[in-house]
Amino acid sequence: MTDYTDFESDKSPKGKKRKKGKVDPVAEMGKAGYWWKEATAEYRGQSLVAAAEALVHDQSTRRNLNLLHARMYGNFDMSGFGAREYMRGSVIASAKIAFNVTEAAVDTLASKISKHRPRAAVMTDGAKWSQQQKGKRLGRFVDGAFAHAKVYAKDDLIFIDACVFGAGGYKLIMDEDDKVNIERVWLDECYVDEADARYGAPRQMFQGKLCHREKLVADFPEMADKIRACKPPNGVEQGGFGDMIQVWEAWHLPSSKGAEDGKHAIALEDGTEIHCEKWTLQRFPFVFFNFKPRLLGFWGQGVAEMLTGVQLEINRLVRSISEQLRRKGRGRTFMPLAAKVPPEHMTNAIADIVYYNGSVAPTVDNQNAVAQEEFMQLDRLYEKAFQIIGVSEMSVSAKKPSGLDAGVAIREWEEIESERFAKQHQRWDNFHVDLAEAMLDFVREFGSADYVTKYEHKNFMETIKWSDVKHEPGTYSLKMFPVSSLPQTPSARRQAVKELEADGTIDKPTALKLLDFPDLEAEMNLGNASRDDVDALIERAINGEEVEMPDKYTNLDVLVERGTAMYLFARNHEASEEALDNLSALIDAAAAKSIAAKAPIMPPMDPTALPMPGEMPAGEGGGAAPPGPGGPMGDMTQNVNVPLQPDIPPMLPG
Repeated sequence: MTDYTDFESDKSPKGKKRKKGKVDPVAEMGKAGYWWKEATAEYRGQSLVAAAEALVHDQSTRRNLNLLHARMYGNFDMSGFGAREYMRGSVIASAKIAFNVTEAAVDTLASKISKHRPRAAVMTDGAKWSQQQKGKRLGRFVDGAFAHAKVYAKDDLIFIDACVFGAGGYKLIMDEDDKVNIERVWLDECYVDEADARYGAPRQMFQGKLCHREKLVADFPEMADKIRACKPPNGVEQGGFGDMIQVWEAWHLPSSKGAEDGKHAIALEDGTEIHCEKWTLQRFPFVFFNFKPRLLGFWGQGVAEMLTGVQLEINRLVRSISEQLRRKGRGRTFMPLAAKVPPEHMTNAIADIVYYNGSVAPTVDNQNAVAQEEFMQLDRLYEKAFQIIGVSEMSVSAKKPSGLDAGVAIREWEEIESERFAKQHQRWDNFHVDLAEAMLDFVREFGSADYVTKYEHKNFMETIKWSDVKHEPGTYSLKMFPVSSLPQTPSARRQAVKELEADGTIDKPTALKLLDFPDLEAEMNLGNASRDDVDALIERAINGEEVEMPDKYTNLDVLVERGTAMYLFARNHEASEEALDNLSALIDAAAAKSIAAKAPIMPPMDPTALPMPGEMPAGEGGGAAPPGPGGPMGDMTQNVNVPLQPDIPPMLPG
């Protein structure tokens, strides 16, 4: 068996030979490329399969590289990507890579970048108040769609695919609940024509998969006889229980908006078409992430390809050092043939004895078995591999530099290293933007008006209906924001706590609590609880929902301040009268309660200190009080706390 660590294995699957009676994929490539123009299902299915298998035959180099890079990362000499080949390979220990820098670099990058979970936020440009509110709820609709599809749980494998093969991606499907879902795309099953994809935007795409026969029968019952008659590909039926058959799926995008030439078709390997429909979307049901785009073409370049040369040289050095240690590292004793020393006294299980002619006394070879330059070169190459990718060896070994203890310094060090992956971070964010837009396109095209997603708030679940948040393309844009940007290491979090205390964001007791267990997110949730409660009341009021009047636990001052600001903003952005009335009533209720809570409490009045009826108050010029409103004592219902306005002298002319 060829040692794949030499990168010379030729066991990669080649293009299959065509069966008799079918279109030759090479000779008929030009005609087969127009499968979507065929008028009948028979010719359309045969042309589709011919075009797909022609691409398989033409792109064997890409498939061989995919297999090579999978072997490098997995450190396993797999036979191929066939139905029963990917778990069959050499189990000989010598066929393994001793220092697998590819695996170390890929796993480190995945832990640094794919841990970030970008969250889509819908941005409206100069929209009315009602549209802004719909945009905000549309963002929650996308969050619910991501949660249903378990996007973040599947992201790690997609990122690793991009590092190993150059690209990774999702395929959008409608699941059994008529909800948009996603599945991982296996890159070796997707094909685009190189000329068509020269500038990165192909108009056709093919995908070949092994599918369960009974599942196809259930999905396309009208084609049950054709599906049952289809033979499985070579290797599937050889020892096993899976009844799988090869299926090709193809898409051709419409040539323009409203054009009728968009097509989506599915055919069996024998050329039988089992499904065909119009395709109106100006995108494929795929979303891809390229680790590093190439100057031309559709597929990207991965970490495995970038490290192939270094990994090859490391493998050669390791074998050389190992062989020298095996041959010379045990030590050798040189003994003249005329020496009167019994050989059994000198022989042992490790060192060798070398006999020679002469009268020189026996000597022991104590020289180094391997030159130090080879060890130094191995260390340099190992370090150089991570420098090529931009990862430090300390990150790979999960260690921080010696003496780097301050939280600020650690954050600065991490920031410097992350600058190397700024482009990958941007592409990772854009990948999730594309996924969110594709999901919305799928809901708009294939979903119903009753399509709903569920968004998880902090304490409750909100059901959002598509008909309530539906936006036409072009009326909004999607931006991605990280779910959490808090420091990850305890020392960096403690430094952040000290900074928050220094600028007055938190007080001393809170800082002491956080220093003991620096859970900033939990403390921020508590610190913002009052404002979140107020914002929830305002939001329900402006949305026309039933509003609960503020209670004794509500921060009335914040409610009045933020509610007034929201009222002024909504009034100038064409909010409905009902929404403004609801918000105004909420503000008035909060203001009234706030005034009542702040009013001073008057001490009880001594009745003996009040003048008797008909008497003047004690003091100079006593006597009876002049009659006035409310009797001699005046109107006692008047607010005694209101100060009397001073008399203003009349203005004299001139």
